[in-house]
Amino acid sequence: MKRLVVATLVGGVVVVSAAGIAYAQSPRTTASGTRIAGVPIAPGLTQKALEQRLQLLIEAQPSSLHLIAGTRTVDLVRKDLGVAVDVTATAKRTLATSGRRRLLGLIGFGSGHEVEPRLSVDALRLSSTVLKVVTTSKVDVFHGDLTWQGSRYVVKPPTNGQSATAGDVRSALQAAVRHLSTSTDADGTDAEVAVTQQPAEATQADLDALAAQAQAGLQPIRLVAADLTTTVSVADFAPLVTVTATTPLALALRTDLTKTLATRVAANLSSAAREPRFTTPPSAVLLTEQGNTRWSPRPATVPTSVPGHIGHTVGVASVTAALTTALREPQPQMTLEADIVPPAVSPALAGRVNALIGTFTTYYGCCQPRVRNIQLIARTIDGTVIAPGESFSLNGIVGRRTLAKGYVEAPYILNGKLELDVGGGISQFATTMYNAAFFGGLQLDRHQAHSFYISRYPVGREATVNFPDINLAWTNNTGVPVVIDTATTGTSLTVSLYGDNGGRTVSASTGERLPVPGKDFRITVTRTLTGPEGKSTTEKTTTTYDKPPAGE
Repeated sequence: MKRLVVATLVGGVVVVSAAGIAYAQSPRTTASGTRIAGVPIAPGLTQKALEQRLQLLIEAQPSSLHLIAGTRTVDLVRKDLGVAVDVTATAKRTLATSGRRRLLGLIGFGSGHEVEPRLSVDALRLSSTVLKVVTTSKVDVFHGDLTWQGSRYVVKPPTNGQSATAGDVRSALQAAVRHLSTSTDADGTDAEVAVTQQPAEATQADLDALAAQAQAGLQPIRLVAADLTTTVSVADFAPLVTVTATTPLALALRTDLTKTLATRVAANLSSAAREPRFTTPPSAVLLTEQGNTRWSPRPATVPTSVPGHIGHTVGVASVTAALTTALREPQPQMTLEADIVPPAVSPALAGRVNALIGTFTTYYGCCQPRVRNIQLIARTIDGTVIAPGESFSLNGIVGRRTLAKGYVEAPYILNGKLELDVGGGISQFATTMYNAAFFGGLQLDRHQAHSFYISRYPVGREATVNFPDINLAWTNNTGVPVVIDTATTGTSLTVSLYGDNGGRTVSASTGERLPVPGKDFRITVTRTLTGPEGKSTTEKTTTTYDKPPAGE
């Protein structure tokens, strides 16, 4: 049974009785004329029914949202936006408003009303979406550019820039989510976000004028440095030209392309210093002793067969500066400063090579595969000049021994066993070189003995090599170049070192073979260096050998 609603006008004020108020507030259902985000809602819906209606409206929305930001469109997935309609909170707001509207309807003010949906926010996900939209919608101002089309410059016209603020994007997303209308395209909903335009300051006319200027200045550029000349062709230079990124616009060079061209041109204008070549005396077998022995330098005449020559170098920065100048002030020829690069061995130093400071000879059986490797590495190193203070590195000079270089397979020692490998057998060259440097009184930097003793080598005074980890190295600690001379026969290898070590005499003293448990033996070799004034220094090297494999 409906209650009677009594309303009276008292002094111009409408007074509603308690019965009327109860009628207006209960039950809590939607009032007639209710709209949520513009969508009509049937009257009399309870909170549960209204929530179901809202959920249906949300599910009817397309899964994607096309957010239009000026000239850019950002495609988003609704469920990943980070903001959504809060169904329960929206239903409660609607019903609370419906109660007040029904009460006003009793006194003639009508009951229709609009409700804005309440939203729930996932702050982290929303921030990520906003950042995506701000970044994707941003367009930098483009003041235009020039591109070389084979024979002429073509203008790329300027375009305006744009940007959106995080606040505007957030507001646009919230408005799009609150919009519950189902009258949308099947592929998604379109929404707009406000953007700020940044107009380009350059004009098409500005770029046309620069294109004409660049075209008029094109010509081959002849660059000269020291005694070298190279020409930069129009085909090489023209693609470098661009315009500045800021206004007022001016012609400029593209950094990456210019660096590439400048590097090539600098190489063409640079020449390496040429080191002298020497003519060494015929090799002779002078030192082969495996045990205690003594060696003193012998006078020798070692003239230069090819004199040294200075080189020149031109920096990439110098070429880049020249190209930039040619862009602004076109000219057919430009001269660049070149830095002088002297040879490591000057003519004065070359003239001081006057002695055979060290030598050694070892022997091998004829016609074995290893002999080819020994002779090849000897030819590779023959004539090498080590300047004062510089170091000799066998692996550094020769590199990896390969079939392509002419090396063949031959036995070598690996983990105490003989195996086949390309370049096998060149440890004999390393041993011979080591002894030459040993008796030359040079600084011995790096060497490694074989794992077991091989009788053809001086015990405790031998070396093995393997690329890249096992190397032979020594330093020229004299004030004069060291010239390496190698000579081979069918059965022997001789390494001779020419220079001037100050007249040092070198003695080798080999200790006793001391047995080592689990090994073969240990031995110590002492090198004594004595200068012309009679002062001596000693160096000791101790080597422990494993037992040789069976049959060795």
